Amino acid sequence: MLEAFENKYNVKYYCDNTILISFPKCGRTWMRMMLARLIDSMGIDYLKNEPILSLHYSVDEVLENIGKNVNILYITRDPKDVVVSYYCEEGIRKGRYKGDISSFIRNEKQGLPKILKYNNEWDNALKNNVFGNSLKLQYEDLRLDPNKYLKDASNFLNINCNHDQISDAVQFASFDNMKKVEDGNGINYLKNYKGHFGKGTSVSDDSRRVRKGKIGGYVDYLNDPDIEYADKIIKGAQNV
Repeated sequence: MLEAFENKYNVKYYCDNTILISFPKCGRTWMRMMLARLIDSMGIDYLKNEPILSLHYSVDEVLENIGKNVNILYITRDPKDVVVSYYCEEGIRKGRYKGDISSFIRNEKQGLPKILKYNNEWDNALKNNVFGNSLKLQYEDLRLDPNKYLKDASNFLNINCNHDQISDAVQFASFDNMKKVEDGNGINYLKNYKGHFGKGTSVSDDSRRVRKGKIGGYVDYLNDPDIEYADKIIKGAQNV
C-alpha cells in the first residue's frame, strides 16, 4: 500500500496500513519521535524503519495517492495556536511569507481560512468513514496527558508496549530533548525521513522547527482585533 513512499524515502514503515495526518504545526514530529522511540525499545532497527508514514495531505490527496483502504491517525490542534506557529515557520524560519502576522492569519492560502477548510474536510471524512479505521487525537490532550494518549495511539497502531516503554518514549520526546536533537545532539530517530530534522542552527524559539508547544500561546502574538477575527471565523467554520 505504501510502497511508493517507501521507495521514495528509502525506508520501511512499521505501521504499513496506517498514515499519520495533520495540518502543519499540530504535533506530527513530536508524535513520530515518540513512536520511533517505542519501536526502538522493541528491537526494531530505527535506521531502516520509520514508525509511520506522516503526511500533511488533504483528503483528496490521500484518496488520489494512496486510496481509501488505509487507516488514519489524525492530530488536530487549536487553530489559533496552529496559525501562529505556522506563521513562525513560513515567515521567520523559512522566510517565505513577507507580511506581518495579522495579514498572515487572514491569508486565504496559508492562514486560518486554509486551516479551517483542511480541518473540516478531515473531520467530515472521518465522520463518514471514507477511509478505514481512524483515531483522532487533540494536541492539547496529548500535552496534558501524553502517556495516556500515546498509549491510545500505540493500541490503535498495534504497537505492543508496556507502561515503562510509554513513559520512556514520552520522556525522550520532551520538548527540551527534541530541541537538543534538532541541534544535532543525541539519538535522532527522524534523521532519515526527508533529511529535514536535526539540522537546526536557530538561535531563537520562533525560528526553530521545535518551538514551544504551548497551549494558548497565541495570546503572546495576536492583538485583540486578530483574536476577535480568529474567534469569529472559527465559530463560523464550526457551524458549517
